[in-house]
Amino acid sequence: LHQESFPLGELLHDVAAKFELEAKQKNIAIKVIPDHFEYYVFADIGKLERVLTNLIANAIRHTPANGSIDLAVVLHNDKLRVDIRDTGIGISDKEIAYIFDARYQASNTEKDTCSHAGLGLAICKKLMTLLNSDLRVESQLGKGTCFSFELTLANSH
Repeated sequence: LHQESFPLGELLHDVAAKFELEAKQKNIAIKVIPDHFEYYVFADIGKLERVLTNLIANAIRHTPANGSIDLAVVLHNDKLRVDIRDTGIGISDKEIAYIFDARYQASNTEKDTCSHAGLGLAICKKLMTLLNSDLRVESQLGKGTCFSFELTLANSH
């Protein structure tokens, strides 16, 4: 781990920008909420970027046209909670227990033409554990999914 203090807002905007074109093609809005904030976190920026990239890629893949993806940041018990919320197809209750298992593929992945190894969420879960956080998920079929984790606030600059 290469932990350092960095502005979380910049990272969220950078990662969102990477997906702008892909999201635009599906008419999906990606927003960072709030748009500007001054929070610094203490974490491994590379590993956190990988988690965010994976979660946003999944959100785009499972969100129909005209949907939205929000990267929301909330101060919560001296930590920053990051929510990656989409208006996608959601995950069924019986499958949600397995989505973090390596190679598990939810039944909703069949509509996708690309083949996915099913490792993304398992890797995200492991990376967040390394960062002393837990990757949690809430979902409703037909309404969307929210992945969330907490980060340690860095001493302000």
